Amino acid sequence: MKPKRTEFEIDKDINEYRSRMEEATRRRDFVRINLFGRRLAEAVKEKEDLMADKKFFQQERDIDPSLRSWSAKTLALMLNTADMSLYYYDLYMTYFKGRGFEPVPEWERKAREFERTAKEFRTFVAHFFQGANIDAYFGQMGELLDGVARRCYTDRERKWLEEYEQK
Repeated sequence: MKPKRTEFEIDKDINEYRSRMEEATRRRDFVRINLFGRRLAEAVKEKEDLMADKKFFQQERDIDPSLRSWSAKTLALMLNTADMSLYYYDLYMTYFKGRGFEPVPEWERKAREFERTAKEFRTFVAHFFQGANIDAYFGQMGELLDGVARRCYTDRERKWLEEYEQK
């Protein structure tokens, strides 16, 4: 990944690419027109991304801390529930295979697609979970698993849950 450049550096490149593109246009040098047009488009996109980031982080600084906390927990909850879906799928498949059965290819294909999608999304939003946030994310996962175990399973069923968690 390229290091972040300043707005000034990007503007300087945009002006240079425009100037070189104009020069190439006067000379009717279509290869250079294409080259500088592509570079200009990349620089403009980079500036748009930089400005969007600036706007986002400015809003983050000005937002109510409890709203920021709520949004972080909601994002973590979204990712944790996706992870929990995969976790419980694996537990069920361990049980299912333990009985001597194999899942039909459709089950396996859907589970692989879901896992791939969850991993892609987790990677996409990973920059939000740094430092103390990553600890909170994993802490929330433990609390959710404990809550599900206490509220969804009877004592006798929890015995089986614990057994399959060990496998």
